[in-house]
Amino acid sequence: MIQDSEGGMFGAYCSDGLSTHNSFFGFSDSLVFKFKNPSSPPIPFTASQMNNHYVWCSNMSGIGFGSTEEGYALYISPTLSTGHSYPSLTFNNS
Repeated sequence: MIQDSEGGMFGAYCSDGLSTHNSFFGFSDSLVFKFKNPSSPPIPFTASQMNNHYVWCSNMSGIGFGSTEEGYALYISPTLSTGHSYPSLTFNNS
């Protein structure tokens, strides 16, 4: 789980575990989630079956969940200090 500089909280789940790959991996039980506020339950975004871009992991480029032309549903840099989140077809997240 991650908290951004504006207090937003996000996270992801990958049952396959994280390891470096040259392409997307994982299963349709992967998901991303967000919290409206710290005391609320998480809002999950499950696989939409629109594509299978569940998880991508690289020592040099970071970790990404889901994909879109702009970036990932949830992306974390290799240093774990920066990231981004965009709506994706993979998880139909907002």
